[in-house]
Amino acid sequence: RAAPMSDSATRRFAITLSLLAVALPLLGWGTFQSARSMFNDPTRWVPPTLPERQDYEWFVEHFELEDAVILSWPGCTVDDPRLARLEAELRAPTDPKLRATSDELFARVLTGYSAVRELTTGSADLSRSLALDRLQGTLVGKDGRTSLAMVVLTREGARHRKRSIDTVLSAAERAVGLDRSRLFAIGLPVDGHVIDTESIRSLTYFAVPSALIVWLLCCFCLRSWRFTLLIVLVAAVGECLVMTLVYLTGHPMSAVLIVMPPLVFVLTVSGGVHLINYYYDEVRLRGTAGAVRRALAS
Repeated sequence: RAAPMSDSATRRFAITLSLLAVALPLLGWGTFQSARSMFNDPTRWVPPTLPERQDYEWFVEHFELEDAVILSWPGCTVDDPRLARLEAELRAPTDPKLRATSDELFARVLTGYSAVRELTTGSADLSRSLALDRLQGTLVGKDGRTSLAMVVLTREGARHRKRSIDTVLSAAERAVGLDRSRLFAIGLPVDGHVIDTESIRSLTYFAVPSALIVWLLCCFCLRSWRFTLLIVLVAAVGECLVMTLVYLTGHPMSAVLIVMPPLVFVLTVSGGVHLINYYYDEVRLRGTAGAVRRALAS
């Protein structure tokens, strides 16, 4: 059983609770904003001094490598007129509200349908077989028939990739006539968006169950709901604090940083359990008087 708190300890406890009550809204807001800022870019997961990253950034700087969304669907070939409709829809959307959005997000649109016709009827004046051979492995598949649409994003489009991907899929639904569940979309923006979505989902779905499991284990091990409440509360505040600090420093949350909040939570709970056990040992050996001070010193 815990020893009665002195007047000074009671005042410090009240001040701590008051400061915590003031900080909770900020921590809640920072945690929410940090989760919303989720943006995964694997090229940024390694330090700038790494030679491989320096080579990649040199290549991007000199060759202007751009992010692109690659889209296809079952039965999509170089002669599929739906590719032309999709290209037209992305360049000049039928919905007037999306026209400004399209110019803002998309730099250009390339399709196998248009590329083959440009090479065979334009200044190149190639035969169809030669045009298909030149496009094979880029806009045309190995079978010489399968094709796709490549939507190159602007810097703004890459920065707001969720919006860009949703716009591309919505345009494809209108132009192709298929539900987005039947469309195939790949590319670095799509990969990053999927990682963002799954990271947020795991953080949302597993936070409460894991906290509940920790609560039950602490209650079982410590035999005190008051100590358990104190430990879990401090751990939760620490978890929210690190997420808030990530947002306030201007860094987006990522699949790498997302392991930090649960790590802080687990380490805080572990340290709290050890500290409470030290307290129990001091109470058993020397009584409640000064047990807290001796536990902290041990």
